[in-house]
Amino acid sequence: MIFLIYYIAVNLKEIPKTFIFISRFSFGIYLLHMLFLYVGVQFLRNTSYLNLHPLLMLIVLFIVSIVASIISTFVLSKFKIGKYIIYNR
Repeated sequence: MIFLIYYIAVNLKEIPKTFIFISRFSFGIYLLHMLFLYVGVQFLRNTSYLNLHPLLMLIVLFIVSIVASIISTFVLSKFKIGKYIIYNR
């Protein structure tokens, strides 16, 4: 697997814009994703009418935690004190 990833990385001519976008917010994602995962799990547990398959719940929680972390990082970086809380290039 490592050799496959290395082979793909060496043959790329330019870095995909998706990777650049995510790397801009990677520190904020690292800091905040567990908070949003915890809140999401509590919400889904307390919502009895919403019975999701565990795999679907995992996918939804993954996407929601990443998107919420990116939005939070973006909003925090707009404040003057935000640069001391969240690093955003």
